[in-house]
Amino acid sequence: MSGSEEMYREELDRFYQRSWEKRGDVLSPSQQRRVEIVNRFLNRLLPESAVQRDLLQVLDYGCGGGWFLKVLGAVGFRQLHAYDVTPSVLEATAEKYPHVTFWEGNIHFPSVLPEQTFDLITSIEVVEHIPVVQKQAYFADLYRITRPNAIVILTTPNGALKRLALPPEEAQPVEDWVTLRDLKNLAQSAGFTVVAAGTEGVRRYGFAHDRILLSYRLRQLLLKLSLWDTYERFLGKLRLGITMYIVLQR
Repeated sequence: MSGSEEMYREELDRFYQRSWEKRGDVLSPSQQRRVEIVNRFLNRLLPESAVQRDLLQVLDYGCGGGWFLKVLGAVGFRQLHAYDVTPSVLEATAEKYPHVTFWEGNIHFPSVLPEQTFDLITSIEVVEHIPVVQKQAYFADLYRITRPNAIVILTTPNGALKRLALPPEEAQPVEDWVTLRDLKNLAQSAGFTVVAAGTEGVRRYGFAHDRILLSYRLRQLLLKLSLWDTYERFLGKLRLGITMYIVLQR
């Protein structure tokens, strides 16, 4: 890496080290939503028996502080790997998860990860933090490291709602959000088959565009009438959910 690239990587490392130090172990509503989405497709597409899941090579690509590694371990995966480009964050995360194999990369593609190695990859809220000019290389890297018939599950915030759903104080060094159409095109261009894709949910950072789409009083009424979930599903069908997901197969 050049000197400027190394400085940028160090800046990222410092930012995410501070960011993960502030976060507790309790999952936010938006994190819980991502867990529900991923588990739904894991149960649909992968074996549920502990013996079979034990054999799968599973990677969390862009693991950060490792919160999703705990989720993957809880549903029976034992051959866990984690990849990130921030050395200080990885070091701290490795101390919390000694049973996981960690891979440290840099800001370039392809990554250091070995070819055709993984049966399942999760990449949770990662693609929006990869610069636009590198997004296709990111998908190509995912394809390179998956085994034939492997499953890849990504979540990312809905790029169509960025202006409504990203408070300036929550912005990270790179915030290049994409639309659902962009996500599908990038994945298919890399060679993946799209198994499922959509949007779900309303809230992010404790609030979001529900303030625009729904008044507080009406929201309270829907909750009282047990219609809130119906409302969220309706927004998802309109592609107005804040959490986008895409499930891919190699």
